[in-house]
Amino acid sequence: MFACFYVSLQPIVSFIAMIGIFLNYWVQKYYLFNRYKRPVPGTDFINDALYQIIYLGPLVYSFGSLTWSNFDPKGSPP
Repeated sequence: MFACFYVSLQPIVSFIAMIGIFLNYWVQKYYLFNRYKRPVPGTDFINDALYQIIYLGPLVYSFGSLTWSNFDPKGSPP
């Protein structure tokens, strides 16, 4: 949601978010294979939260675009 809100202000935020997700994936994979443990089975809470994030992403992006375009009296930031 943070990346969706600020991507209209600074497009590099989307690339930083993708790098963060990629690094998080590899760190989780490293810990899983080096500790030889299966993760604790999750509940439906995580799936429901991710669905909400996916569905609310465009809304948050639109809200961020509206916020940052109206923040500067001349329109969009330079």
